[in-house]
Amino acid sequence: MGEISRITTGSTPPTKNESFYYGDILFITPADLGENKYVTQTERTLSSLGAECTRLIPKGSVLFSCIGTIGKIGINKEDSATNQQINSLFPNENNNSDFIYYSLILYKPSINNLASKQAVPIINKKRFQMFQFSSHLSPNRRRSRRSSRRGIVRLRERKSFWPTASSRKKPSCSNSSQAKNACRGSRGNGRKSL
Repeated sequence: MGEISRITTGSTPPTKNESFYYGDILFITPADLGENKYVTQTERTLSSLGAECTRLIPKGSVLFSCIGTIGKIGINKEDSATNQQINSLFPNENNNSDFIYYSLILYKPSINNLASKQAVPIINKKRFQMFQFSSHLSPNRRRSRRSSRRGIVRLRERKSFWPTASSRKKPSCSNSSQAKNACRGSRGNGRKSL
């Protein structure tokens, strides 16, 4: 996944300092994920001071819980922060949030198998980052396949425009130099001189 996105693990500002909380910045935890595709509200929020104590996640990042309840997924609709239980995937220029979101849903059982077997299941960032989706799902791969198919169709259309060898009429070669040149041209490269 590290090849298709920039992955960030969140952190929690000290909870004893109330000046870090109750602001306008969404602070996303696993409890805020899973109900809807997009995260638009959270149980807790951070102040701008609290945001300085953590990593801000750009809007459009795909959020995946990797500690405790593994596999809760969402996309943030605005710049926000997450706690340490969530890995955030910000798509690179060749991918998009929807592709990553639906791929995570599709591969969730396989990703869950990466979790360490202990009282509290954990998928560390390194293992999470190394997980690979099937490359045939990538939007770029699909786009290149579509353009290849279009190219083949265009090539077929061009071929059907040109007469086939059996339907081509050979020019009758007379003594005139113009006709002789036409015959030489058609024998030399397989095309009629126009």
